[in-house]
Amino acid sequence: MVSKASEAVRLAEDLRRISADTGLADQDLNALVSDEHERYEFYTKAFVLAPPPDDRTLLSLVLRDPDRAMGEAAAVEFINRQARQHASYQSFVSWAATVSDVIQSRDFLVRRIQEWSEFKSVIEGGRLSPDSLEHFSDWLQRKLSDEAGSQEVLATLAEFGRTKRIRNTAKQRLKTI
Repeated sequence: MVSKASEAVRLAEDLRRISADTGLADQDLNALVSDEHERYEFYTKAFVLAPPPDDRTLLSLVLRDPDRAMGEAAAVEFINRQARQHASYQSFVSWAATVSDVIQSRDFLVRRIQEWSEFKSVIEGGRLSPDSLEHFSDWLQRKLSDEAGSQEVLATLAEFGRTKRIRNTAKQRLKTI
C-alpha cells in the first residue's frame, strides 16, 4: 500500500513534469497538491497546451492522480475536446487508438471514446436502428437528438429514444429539418 506521503511526493513530481512539459511553470505546486479543484483546472489547461504525442504522456500522468474521480473528469474533458477537434469518424478513431492502452483499465473513459465513435459514425452515415439504441447511453442518445441532421436518425430517436426528453427533443428537431 502506498503511503499518503509517498503519494504526495509522486503527485508533486508529476505536476512538476507537466509544468515543465507544457510551460505552465508559474503554478504553485503546493496548492496544486493540496487542492483537487486547482489540479483539475491545471490539467485542463495542460491538455490544451500539450501537443501530440505529449498529450498521451500527459493523459497517463493525469490518470495517476490520487483523486481518481477528478483525474478521470479531466481526462473526459480532454477526450471531449479531442472529439471536437477530430471532426471525422476516421480521424477520431485514429487518435483514440493512440491512447487506448493508456485508458484500457478505465471503463468509463473507454466507454466515452466508444460513444464518441458511435456518435461520429451515426452523424456521418445517417443510420440508426431501434436495436442499436438499446446499447447507447442516455448521454449518446441525447447528443444525437440534439445534433443529428438526419430525418431517419431523428425519427428513430423520436419513437424509440430511452427517455421522454430524448424523444421530445428529436420530435422538435424533426419539425425544423
